[in-house]
Amino acid sequence: MEKSIQCFRQILQLLVILVVHVPSSYSQTCQQPLKTSVPGDVIIGALFNMHEKGIGGTECSGVINPSSIQRLEAAMFAVKKLNDANFIRGVKFGLEAFDTCGNKDVALRRAMSYLASRQNLTDSDGDICPADKIFPGVIGPMYGDETKAVGNLLNDANVAQVALGHIPRSIKATGSTYSLSVVPRLDHISEVIISIITAIQWQGVAVVVDMDSNSRYVMDQLMKTAGSRDICIHKTVEVNDLTDDEIEEAVEELSTIVNQGVTGVVMLTNPETTFKLFKMVEQKSKSLSVLTRLQWITPFGFEDSFSYHDIKSTISGIVTIEEYSGELTEFYYKFVGRRPRVHITNPWFKDYWEQQYDCLVNVSCTISHHRNHTAEYHQHQYVSQTVTAVYTYAHALKKAHTDICGANASGLCKDFVNIAPQRLLAYLKTVEFVGLSGQNIKFDEKGDLREVQYRIKNVQTTEKLYEVKLIGSWTPSRGLVLNSTIRMYQDGNEMAMLPPSQCKGLCTCSNSKFDNRRILSDGDVLLAGIFDIHMSGSVGD
Repeated sequence: MEKSIQCFRQILQLLVILVVHVPSSYSQTCQQPLKTSVPGDVIIGALFNMHEKGIGGTECSGVINPSSIQRLEAAMFAVKKLNDANFIRGVKFGLEAFDTCGNKDVALRRAMSYLASRQNLTDSDGDICPADKIFPGVIGPMYGDETKAVGNLLNDANVAQVALGHIPRSIKATGSTYSLSVVPRLDHISEVIISIITAIQWQGVAVVVDMDSNSRYVMDQLMKTAGSRDICIHKTVEVNDLTDDEIEEAVEELSTIVNQGVTGVVMLTNPETTFKLFKMVEQKSKSLSVLTRLQWITPFGFEDSFSYHDIKSTISGIVTIEEYSGELTEFYYKFVGRRPRVHITNPWFKDYWEQQYDCLVNVSCTISHHRNHTAEYHQHQYVSQTVTAVYTYAHALKKAHTDICGANASGLCKDFVNIAPQRLLAYLKTVEFVGLSGQNIKFDEKGDLREVQYRIKNVQTTEKLYEVKLIGSWTPSRGLVLNSTIRMYQDGNEMAMLPPSQCKGLCTCSNSKFDNRRILSDGDVLLAGIFDIHMSGSVGD
């Protein structure tokens, strides 16, 4: 074991050299700030997609992600709040936040940079010396390939990860994992989807699914749940990569079901795939007008980003499912009080401001933009989870500090700084506290949040662009509760009634192996037929 750890350290040192000594031919990728730091004794790593991906999905674009601006601000807000409260006596919390650009390769390099920060302070025994800093682990990233790549790296390095989204099932399948998640496990998602389909009174839908292990798991669950509720899945469209040709082919497949009367589509895809497909729908709808009739459910949340502003007509009416994220009033006042001229701790904030308000700081940005910043504020997805992730480390470390350094100790002690990874993981998995949003934070045996609650939102057209409105919630005990009306649109206009989604004519259900039925829905009188199409199984199944 000791040899394998030593080997990993040697590999890491080599990787650090490769990360630091970048050839000059790649200088164009270094124009954006690599990271921002908040000094402290406890250095928590943070991985956010501050920029969207570049053209072709490589490296970074120049487009700022407004959601991640809020998440970074939330992480800094949490760190300051902990320090103001002297949460661990004589110990300051700090932050190293990196931009992943939503790219798994960039995310890996940033994670290695965080590991290198610790490695550069270690002695020949692998201990931090002098023991004046501790690097407990990383928060983020959020989705699919990024989380999987970073999770595998950190697991190999025995470093903790508190993810903001779902941990890929492929990581959990390995058994012992250093990854926790501040959202509940995926088991309830299919029930939430079916509740929404039932509320809209759709009788059949299509499903788009990507290769992510979490998407595939929810797809399997949805097949079973839909079959037991008399909901037909008429078509399953698989997206295996993100080439324009495959996305276009997927959209053309969806157009065929509209002519049969099926307008509802469930998107079991990560945000990148979802955006590319919506963008293609927007383009193709000019020649395939039937695409404007499609209506969408996005169970993995709606990543409200600047890029969506150009495809307003396609995304209007989306019903999206988000893990519970309580409103943080104190954070609201901090965030709307930020001013780009003086807020230099966040190196991406100035670019965000100029992009958001189409002005130049110190040139054309005015006081009216500050008013807009306040008036247009809405808390983005995973802001609450970001604060919870920071506090998860804080509560675990406080218990460890008391146990290792002593109840009355102030500041760091050597054994605390060099706490064994497995021991720190045990502290993380057993924390229990009430988050700043009022949510009860406690993890199950697999590292997922125990409390299950989802918020239901609807993308509604406004005079300016669109607004993602909270319309209801879902819990295991109460099911779906809608507090506002779902609104759907066609050709940019709100529909007087929610459109039906039911196949007309001879149709096939791809989930028939679960519900054992076929549908022939043409006619005024429907007759049900039960026949022994299949022979019984070997054990009577």
